[in-house]
Amino acid sequence: MNNLMRIFIVLSFLVEFEAAIAQVPQAEGSPLLGEWRYVSAQHEGKKPYSTFVIKLHRSSGNQVAGAYCFITEEGRRVDCNPDGVNNLSGVISPDGLRATINFFSFFGAKDGVADVSLSNGELHWKVIKTPDGDFFYGPFDAFLVRNEKPSRNKPVVSNRAYLYAGPTSKSKSKAYLIKGDEVELLNISDSLKFWRIRYTTTDRRTIERWIECGTVNACP
Repeated sequence: MNNLMRIFIVLSFLVEFEAAIAQVPQAEGSPLLGEWRYVSAQHEGKKPYSTFVIKLHRSSGNQVAGAYCFITEEGRRVDCNPDGVNNLSGVISPDGLRATINFFSFFGAKDGVADVSLSNGELHWKVIKTPDGDFFYGPFDAFLVRNEKPSRNKPVVSNRAYLYAGPTSKSKSKAYLIKGDEVELLNISDSLKFWRIRYTTTDRRTIERWIECGTVNACP
Protein backbone atom coordinates (compact mmCIF):
# COMPACT_ATOMS: atom_id res chain seq x y z
CA MET A 1 0.00 0.00 0.00
CA ASN A 2 1.55 3.30 -1.08
CA ASN A 3 1.68 6.41 1.07
CA LEU A 4 -1.07 8.24 -0.84
CA MET A 5 -3.48 5.37 -0.22
CA ARG A 6 -2.65 5.34 3.50
CA ILE A 7 -3.26 9.09 3.73
CA PHE A 8 -6.58 8.72 1.92
CA ILE A 9 -7.74 5.96 4.30
CA VAL A 10 -6.74 7.98 7.38
CA LEU A 11 -8.52 11.09 6.13
CA SER A 12 -11.65 9.09 5.32
CA PHE A 13 -11.64 7.61 8.83
CA LEU A 14 -11.29 11.05 10.42
CA VAL A 15 -14.17 12.48 8.38
CA GLU A 16 -16.44 9.57 9.35
CA PHE A 17 -15.37 9.84 13.01
CA GLU A 18 -16.11 13.57 13.18
CA ALA A 19 -19.49 13.02 11.52
CA ALA A 20 -20.34 10.35 14.07
CA ILE A 21 -19.35 12.64 16.95
CA ALA A 22 -21.52 15.42 15.54
CA GLN A 23 -24.52 13.08 15.53
CA VAL A 24 -24.18 12.16 19.22
CA PRO A 25 -26.96 13.85 21.24
CA GLN A 26 -25.57 16.59 23.46
CA ALA A 27 -28.47 16.61 25.91
CA GLU A 28 -26.51 14.82 28.63
CA GLY A 29 -24.10 17.72 28.92
CA SER A 30 -26.60 20.38 27.92
CA PRO A 31 -25.63 23.98 28.73
CA LEU A 32 -29.24 24.48 29.85
CA LEU A 33 -28.53 22.58 33.07
CA GLY A 34 -27.68 24.45 36.25
CA GLU A 35 -29.05 27.41 38.18
CA TRP A 36 -30.31 30.56 36.44
CA ARG A 37 -31.57 33.83 37.90
CA TYR A 38 -33.52 36.90 36.83
CA VAL A 39 -33.94 39.99 39.03
CA SER A 40 -36.17 42.87 38.00
CA ALA A 41 -35.28 46.54 38.33
CA GLN A 42 -35.60 48.03 41.79
CA HIS A 43 -38.81 49.85 42.61
CA GLU A 44 -39.13 52.28 45.50
CA GLY A 45 -38.61 49.56 48.10
CA LYS A 46 -35.33 48.24 49.45
CA LYS A 47 -35.61 44.88 47.68
CA PRO A 48 -36.14 43.79 44.04
CA TYR A 49 -39.69 43.85 42.73
CA SER A 50 -39.33 40.33 41.29
CA THR A 51 -36.83 37.48 41.48
CA PHE A 52 -37.08 34.36 39.29
CA VAL A 53 -34.75 31.39 39.81
CA ILE A 54 -34.73 28.21 37.71
CA LYS A 55 -32.77 25.08 38.62
CA LEU A 56 -32.50 22.35 35.96
CA HIS A 57 -30.87 18.94 36.16
CA ARG A 58 -30.88 15.89 33.91
CA SER A 59 -33.18 13.16 35.22
CA SER A 60 -32.42 10.45 32.63
CA GLY A 61 -31.36 10.38 28.99
CA ASN A 62 -32.67 13.54 27.36
CA GLN A 63 -35.18 14.14 30.17
CA VAL A 64 -34.81 17.24 32.31
CA ALA A 65 -36.34 18.06 35.70
CA GLY A 66 -36.12 20.92 38.14
CA ALA A 67 -37.96 23.68 39.92
CA TYR A 68 -38.51 27.40 39.81
CA CYS A 69 -38.99 29.95 42.54
CA PHE A 70 -40.76 33.18 41.59
CA ILE A 71 -41.08 36.01 44.11
CA THR A 72 -42.87 39.13 42.96
CA GLU A 73 -44.59 42.28 44.21
CA GLU A 74 -41.64 42.82 46.57
CA GLY A 75 -42.26 39.55 48.35
CA ARG A 76 -46.03 39.72 48.61
CA ARG A 77 -46.46 36.80 46.19
CA VAL A 78 -44.16 33.78 46.50
CA ASP A 79 -44.54 30.94 43.97
CA CYS A 80 -42.01 28.53 45.51
CA ASN A 81 -42.07 25.27 47.45
CA PRO A 82 -40.29 25.10 50.83
CA ASP A 83 -39.85 21.31 50.55
CA GLY A 84 -37.90 21.40 47.28
CA VAL A 85 -40.64 19.79 45.14
CA ASN A 86 -39.87 19.76 41.40
CA ASN A 87 -42.45 21.53 39.24
CA LEU A 88 -40.54 21.40 35.94
CA SER A 89 -40.12 18.41 33.62
CA GLY A 90 -39.45 18.08 29.93
CA VAL A 91 -37.31 16.97 27.04
CA ILE A 92 -34.03 18.49 25.84
CA SER A 93 -33.42 18.76 22.10
CA PRO A 94 -30.68 16.55 20.56
CA ASP A 95 -28.27 19.50 20.36
CA GLY A 96 -28.87 20.32 24.04
CA LEU A 97 -29.72 23.96 23.34
CA ARG A 98 -33.49 23.92 23.77
CA ALA A 99 -36.10 22.19 25.92
CA THR A 100 -39.86 21.98 26.06
CA ILE A 101 -40.83 22.20 29.72
CA ASN A 102 -44.11 21.14 31.32
CA PHE A 103 -44.73 22.98 34.58
CA PHE A 104 -47.24 23.83 37.27
CA SER A 105 -47.54 26.74 39.68
CA PHE A 106 -47.31 26.17 43.42
CA PHE A 107 -50.43 28.35 43.62
CA GLY A 108 -52.34 25.48 41.97
CA ALA A 109 -52.40 26.22 38.22
CA LYS A 110 -51.44 23.12 36.19
CA ASP A 111 -50.43 21.90 32.73
CA GLY A 112 -48.39 24.89 31.64
CA VAL A 113 -45.79 24.60 28.87
CA ALA A 114 -42.69 26.73 28.39
CA ASP A 115 -40.00 26.85 25.74
CA VAL A 116 -36.51 27.17 27.22
CA SER A 117 -33.53 28.02 25.03
CA LEU A 118 -30.13 29.70 25.03
CA SER A 119 -29.83 33.22 23.65
CA ASN A 120 -26.47 35.03 23.79
CA GLY A 121 -25.46 33.07 26.87
CA GLU A 122 -28.75 33.72 28.67
CA LEU A 123 -31.59 31.30 29.36
CA HIS A 124 -34.76 32.40 27.60
CA TRP A 125 -37.91 31.25 29.41
CA LYS A 126 -41.06 31.74 27.32
CA VAL A 127 -44.48 30.41 28.32
CA ILE A 128 -46.24 28.97 25.25
CA LYS A 129 -49.23 27.56 27.15
CA THR A 130 -50.51 29.30 30.27
CA PRO A 131 -51.29 26.81 33.07
CA ASP A 132 -54.97 26.15 33.76
CA GLY A 133 -56.88 26.90 36.94
CA ASP A 134 -56.27 28.85 40.13
CA PHE A 135 -53.40 31.36 39.94
CA PHE A 136 -50.24 31.86 37.90
CA TYR A 137 -48.40 35.18 38.14
CA GLY A 138 -45.67 34.49 35.61
CA PRO A 139 -43.19 35.36 34.44
CA PHE A 140 -44.35 34.72 30.89
CA ASP A 141 -41.17 35.84 29.14
CA ALA A 142 -37.81 36.35 30.84
CA PHE A 143 -34.07 36.15 30.20
CA LEU A 144 -32.04 34.65 33.05
CA VAL A 145 -28.29 34.67 33.67
CA ARG A 146 -26.38 31.68 34.96
CA ASN A 147 -25.31 31.49 38.57
CA GLU A 148 -21.75 30.27 38.00
CA LYS A 149 -21.41 29.96 41.76
CA PRO A 150 -24.92 29.64 43.18
CA SER A 151 -25.58 32.30 45.77
CA ARG A 152 -25.83 31.41 49.44
CA ASN A 153 -28.51 34.07 49.68
CA LYS A 154 -31.98 32.58 50.02
CA PRO A 155 -35.44 34.16 50.13
CA VAL A 156 -37.83 33.36 52.95
CA VAL A 157 -40.68 31.29 51.49
CA SER A 158 -42.86 30.95 54.61
CA ASN A 159 -45.32 33.58 55.79
CA ARG A 160 -43.32 33.85 59.00
CA ALA A 161 -39.81 32.55 59.64
CA TYR A 162 -39.10 32.76 63.35
CA LEU A 163 -35.57 33.50 64.53
CA TYR A 164 -33.83 31.24 67.04
CA ALA A 165 -30.95 32.04 69.41
CA GLY A 166 -29.58 28.54 68.83
CA PRO A 167 -30.27 25.51 66.61
CA THR A 168 -32.97 24.08 68.89
CA SER A 169 -36.73 24.55 69.07
CA LYS A 170 -36.42 25.71 72.69
CA SER A 171 -34.51 28.84 71.64
CA LYS A 172 -37.32 30.27 69.51
CA SER A 173 -37.78 34.03 69.81
CA LYS A 174 -40.75 36.27 69.07
CA ALA A 175 -38.91 37.95 66.19
CA TYR A 176 -39.50 36.70 62.67
CA LEU A 177 -38.84 37.42 59.01
CA ILE A 178 -41.53 37.42 56.32
CA LYS A 179 -41.93 36.08 52.79
CA GLY A 180 -39.48 37.61 50.36
CA ASP A 181 -36.90 38.69 52.96
CA GLU A 182 -33.45 37.55 51.80
CA VAL A 183 -30.94 35.96 54.15
CA GLU A 184 -27.39 34.72 53.76
CA LEU A 185 -26.84 31.09 54.76
CA LEU A 186 -23.75 30.73 56.97
CA ASN A 187 -23.71 27.14 58.26
CA ILE A 188 -26.13 24.33 58.93
CA SER A 189 -26.70 22.73 62.34
CA ASP A 190 -25.59 19.21 63.22
CA SER A 191 -29.23 18.14 63.16
CA LEU A 192 -29.55 19.52 59.59
CA LYS A 193 -32.78 21.25 60.65
CA PHE A 194 -31.54 24.80 61.22
CA TRP A 195 -29.37 27.29 59.33
CA ARG A 196 -27.35 30.05 60.93
CA ILE A 197 -28.20 33.09 58.84
CA ARG A 198 -27.17 36.70 58.42
CA TYR A 199 -29.86 39.26 57.70
CA THR A 200 -29.47 42.95 56.85
CA THR A 201 -32.35 45.14 57.97
CA THR A 202 -33.75 48.07 56.00
CA ASP A 203 -31.75 50.46 58.20
CA ARG A 204 -28.57 48.48 57.30
CA ARG A 205 -28.16 46.71 60.67
CA THR A 206 -26.85 43.14 60.44
CA ILE A 207 -28.11 40.36 62.68
CA GLU A 208 -27.13 36.69 62.91
CA ARG A 209 -29.59 34.11 64.20
CA TRP A 210 -30.78 30.58 63.46
CA ILE A 211 -33.75 29.74 61.24
CA GLU A 212 -35.59 26.54 60.34
CA CYS A 213 -34.29 25.12 57.05
CA GLY A 214 -37.74 24.70 55.53
CA THR A 215 -38.55 28.39 55.82
CA VAL A 216 -35.84 29.18 53.24
CA ASN A 217 -36.22 26.01 51.13
CA ALA A 218 -32.73 24.81 52.11
CA CYS A 219 -33.19 21.49 53.87
CA PRO A 220 -30.64 18.81 52.80
